[in-house]
Amino acid sequence: MALPPQNIDELLKLGKTADAIAVLGGMVRDNPTDAQALRKLAGLFLKTGRTTEAAGIHSRLVASGAAVARDHQELGLYYAGRGELGLAVEQFRAALAKDSHYAPAHCNLGLVLEDLGRPAEAVEALRQARTLAGEQPFIEYHLAALGGTAPPPACPAEYLVQLFDAYAPRFEQHLVHKLGYRGPQLLLDAARPFLPDRTIDVIDLGCGTGLCGRLFRRLARRMVGVDLSGVMLDLARQTGSYDELLRCDLVSALSARPQSAELILAADVFIYVGELSRVFNAAFKALRPGGLFAFTLETTNQSDYVLGRSRRYAHSSAYIRRLAGEAGFVERSMASSFLRAGEDGPVTGSVAVLTRA
Repeated sequence: MALPPQNIDELLKLGKTADAIAVLGGMVRDNPTDAQALRKLAGLFLKTGRTTEAAGIHSRLVASGAAVARDHQELGLYYAGRGELGLAVEQFRAALAKDSHYAPAHCNLGLVLEDLGRPAEAVEALRQARTLAGEQPFIEYHLAALGGTAPPPACPAEYLVQLFDAYAPRFEQHLVHKLGYRGPQLLLDAARPFLPDRTIDVIDLGCGTGLCGRLFRRLARRMVGVDLSGVMLDLARQTGSYDELLRCDLVSALSARPQSAELILAADVFIYVGELSRVFNAAFKALRPGGLFAFTLETTNQSDYVLGRSRRYAHSSAYIRRLAGEAGFVERSMASSFLRAGEDGPVTGSVAVLTRA
C-alpha cells in the first residue's frame, strides 16, 4: 500500500530518495492519471540523473492532455540537452502557449534560438524573460552576447559553475583533441625565457582539469590551482600536480596570498572576464618582486573589451598594456598566436608575459 504524500516528504528529508521513488511509483501504478504524483516522480528522476525516465513522464502528461507549462518546459530542456534544438523550440513555445508569463520558458527559448543562429528572435525572447523575471545576471549576459545590452564586467559565476561542472567529463577530449587547444604549451613557451634556473611557486588560475598543472609541475616547488567548478577541481586533484586546490574566484584567491608566487598562470581564463583591473592588481600583489604573470587572451580592436556571440570576452592590446602599467607590471612579451579551433574557424589571440617590477 502506497504511503501518503506527506510521508514521501519525510522520506526525502531523511535522504531516502530511492524509497520515495518506489512509493511514488506505486501511487502512479494505482492511479496512472495522478498528475501531481507523476510530476513529483519526474522531479526525483531528474535529481538522480534519470533524465530519460523524467522526460517520459512529461511526454505522457503531454500526450494525455494534462500537461501544464512546466511539463513542456522540462521536455524542452531534455531535448535541448540532447542537441535536438528544433524539438526544444517546439516545447518551449508550447509552454508559452499554456502560460505566456512563464519566464523560464522565454529564457530557455532565447538560449536555444541563440544556439540555432537566430539572434533577433533570441533577443526578443530574452527581453520577454527579463521583463517578467527582472534583471538577472544570466539573462543580461546572454543579451549582451547577442548585442542586446552593454557587456557586464564578467560572466556570472553561477553560469560558469553550471557550465563547467557539466563540461568537465568531456573537457579535455573536446578542447584538446577536437579543438586543438594550445594554451598551456603557449604559456610555457612564452614564460620559459624569463624563468629562474630553479623551482618556483606557481598559482594556476582557472586550473580546470589540470592541463597547466601537468605541464608546469616539473618547474614548481609548490603549485596552487584555483577554479570555481568543483567537478573540474576533482579531476585536477586526480592528476597529482597540485599541492593545494581552491574553489573560489580569481581575485579572492590572489588577495589571500600576498607575495606568495613567482609565476601566475591564466590559460583561457580571461575569456570569461571582461573588466580585468581587479585581477591585475590582485596578481601584482600576489607575486614576489620579479615574478611573472603569464596569460592568454582573445583579442579585439573595437574597444577595451567586447563580449561576442561566442559568449567569450575579447580584449584589446591597448587595454591590457594600460592595465599592466597602472598595476605596476613591466611587459616582457605579447605575441599573437593560434589558440584553438572555433565554430567559425581558427581562434587567434595573444599570449602575454608581464613582470612585477
